[in-house]
Amino acid sequence: MKKDVPLQTVQRSIEILEILNEDTIGVTELAERLDLPKSTVYDYLRTLRSLGYIIKENRKYRLAFKSLKLGGYRKYHSQLYQLAKPEIKRLADKTGEIVSVNVEEQGSPFRNRIGIITPRTLSRNNDTTPYPCRGESNVSRV
Repeated sequence: MKKDVPLQTVQRSIEILEILNEDTIGVTELAERLDLPKSTVYDYLRTLRSLGYIIKENRKYRLAFKSLKLGGYRKYHSQLYQLAKPEIKRLADKTGEIVSVNVEEQGSPFRNRIGIITPRTLSRNNDTTPYPCRGESNVSRV
């Protein structure tokens, strides 16, 4: 945990969301990973659940689809997305592949897919994944 963060409760909440982004997990395992008492972790989970950002299923927790809305809104309203979308769609339609726009933000590059799903691409990663991305080339850096 970073020491220069003004509100540790917000940082912990984000840490929990990041863990749940990668895994479905129970309270005990999450408490061990965060090195916190189970009762404290349960309070965080209860809060995030009441806000609709996580779901409890079979005594384990996972992200809810509501959590996708935050990044999705940002993506679809960005100038880069609006400018690139027509050309990316044309390329995706022409090749039958998923075409991506690679963006670096705060030192972390991310891939945002814009395209169509074909039988060949069904087994690929989720919509936004941290680098390194497979089979990608760096065409230009904005």
